[in-house]
Amino acid sequence: MTGMGNGVSLRNPTVTSHFVSALFFDLACVIGLSAIAAVTVMLVRRGAEQSLAEPEPPARRLLRLGVGTLWVVAGLLQLQTSMPMGLPVAVVRPAVATAPTWGSWAALQATDAWIRHPILGATSVVWIQLGLGAWILLARRGWWSAAAGAASAAWALVIFVIGSGFGGVFLAPWSWVFGAPGASLLYLVAGLALTIPSSRLASASVARIVARVLGVILIVLGVHQALPSSGVVRSGRSSSLAVMADQMAAMSQPAATASIERWFSSVAVHAGPLLGLFVVIVLVVTGAALVSCRPNLIGPAAIGFSFTAALVWVFVQDFGVLGGSSTDVNSMPMWVLLILVTRRLIIDSAQPAPAGPAVLESPGTQRRIAASVSAAAVTAFGAVLLATMAILPGSTADASIAAGAQVSALRGPAPPFVLTDSLGQRVSLSDFAGRVVVISFIDPVCTSECPIEAQEMHLAAEQLGPDAKVSFVAINANPRFTSVSDLQAFNDAEGLTRWTNWTYLTGSVADLRDVWNRYGVSVSTIGAGGMELHSESVFIIDRGGQLRATWTLASGDGPSSVEGQSTTSQLVDQIRRAS
Repeated sequence: MTGMGNGVSLRNPTVTSHFVSALFFDLACVIGLSAIAAVTVMLVRRGAEQSLAEPEPPARRLLRLGVGTLWVVAGLLQLQTSMPMGLPVAVVRPAVATAPTWGSWAALQATDAWIRHPILGATSVVWIQLGLGAWILLARRGWWSAAAGAASAAWALVIFVIGSGFGGVFLAPWSWVFGAPGASLLYLVAGLALTIPSSRLASASVARIVARVLGVILIVLGVHQALPSSGVVRSGRSSSLAVMADQMAAMSQPAATASIERWFSSVAVHAGPLLGLFVVIVLVVTGAALVSCRPNLIGPAAIGFSFTAALVWVFVQDFGVLGGSSTDVNSMPMWVLLILVTRRLIIDSAQPAPAGPAVLESPGTQRRIAASVSAAAVTAFGAVLLATMAILPGSTADASIAAGAQVSALRGPAPPFVLTDSLGQRVSLSDFAGRVVVISFIDPVCTSECPIEAQEMHLAAEQLGPDAKVSFVAINANPRFTSVSDLQAFNDAEGLTRWTNWTYLTGSVADLRDVWNRYGVSVSTIGAGGMELHSESVFIIDRGGQLRATWTLASGDGPSSVEGQSTTSQLVDQIRRAS
């Protein structure tokens, strides 16, 4: 993953403390904002004439309740203490790492903003998703309910493009059983369906279009799963089903579910082709039934599909929420919801019930409207926090990350170098004679630890004061992005342009590799989009040009770490020792 050395702790107690504190502060704001919104609506609507509204079709009600509930569950999952650092590290980057360059730009920018402001990012998503879920559940009909569906679709699109790297379709091997084309895309479709007027959604023409489009998609997914490239129909340890089960079993989770995954892995080793063929048949048969638009075929097919999806959810997707930093229940529950809603649409269109009487708004309806407006206000509150994270310069990472590291003493002269700075000037190590020099290795397109490292150095310089004779020198750690403009873009993004004690250096790939080798820094390419893996080494050089200390950014969890001491504190301490 980009810029990953030993990484940072996903459940560091400092991160947890700041995350919980921020949530409680936000909760007070949310309660106040919701109360103001509810009271305002009640006052505005007091004395207003009661109006008639068309009843909500059964299929739409099923869809609305299902989508709203799943958004609430997704919001609750965002409360995990691993989310501030876990979401960009464990969720976004694996998908983005294999996406093409044209598709990874937005995700890289968003991840960069998140990693610099992890607490703000994590709390914003909590309120967006809880607010969306409550809004959809409470707004039953009319334009206000359609607005909830539109907001849901918009947020799902953001997740699809930025959060999941286009649903992981570029993450090979991919197939329906592994979640492709992404739960977020299904949320997008469901949200758009909620924007359709109730009378239109209940029409026979719309029901047939929905059924046939969904049927064709399932047939395509079934055919793709049958291809050897998916790995689902293979046997032995090369079966992607067995590989996925092994990966799931290795994640932190209850022993009972881990044992289920290990058992399924052993089954997949011997019966992988049969299991894969069974899923292919279910997908194709269900798709064909939907294309036919015949209720007597869709009913049994929906039952078989739901049963198969439940098995996949348990044995392949590990219940969707166990292990790692799960952000939702994965794709199977939403697939089942969409199939059941489509079945209901076809049944209702084939046997249209007499139009129900219009619903007269009641005092209870007024309260529900006020509550739904409050939920929308919560969603807006989260969106404002997210927008603030995107435009807020600098970093708050040092306040939320305790990334301690073992310091190793060094002796001997520092390896010399001559490189080019962000202004195009040639700079050598000897130019810093008489000053303490902090050497680091930073990728200019890194969106994870590198921005944090730069900001922590900036904070260290501020703590040392303007009279400290210290120079912070970063050396480019990406052989793909070596131009001066690349360095300038990083400095601009991190607000480092006017920091006079900061020097960012680059050069030809040969010159950079020579410096990397002299300082023992490993750099390797691991994927598309300029992704690089490099060690997060920091070197302290005293005023006489002698190496004094080095360490690598660590998680703070291992026996060689210094618990609770931030990288900034470590820098300040070692610089003072070398002065």
